[in-house]
Amino acid sequence: MTGAEKTRTQKRLDKLIRDERFAEATQLASDVYQETQDHWLLAMAAYCLRQLGDLSEASRAVKVGLRDHPACPLLLWEMGVIAESRGDRRNAIRWYLKIADEGVAGIRRGPCFEGLAWARGLVRDSFLAA
Repeated sequence: MTGAEKTRTQKRLDKLIRDERFAEATQLASDVYQETQDHWLLAMAAYCLRQLGDLSEASRAVKVGLRDHPACPLLLWEMGVIAESRGDRRNAIRWYLKIADEGVAGIRRGPCFEGLAWARGLVRDSFLAA
């Protein structure tokens, strides 16, 4: 997948999510993941599955991504939210603290860095959630 194709896919996925068309977004993310193995797509699929109420499949998608990207803040955040959605606050805190422990510097070094303001916000939100 070229950079331009990835950008188009991300924009299409973002629009589907904004429009709350979560089933379609999940399908798109899953289809493109099969081609690219881009774990960002698994985070997006997990988010959509969670919105659809399928916490088991959301958790499965995140676990697949965490096998190869155990420090991905997007995947860690999703696991925290999934745990909270299941009423497992103690486990949720564990996931959020992994992000907080990584800190902005750790996120900045990783492949999932989406800008300094985003990283700061995520670390702050992780502290607040924990």
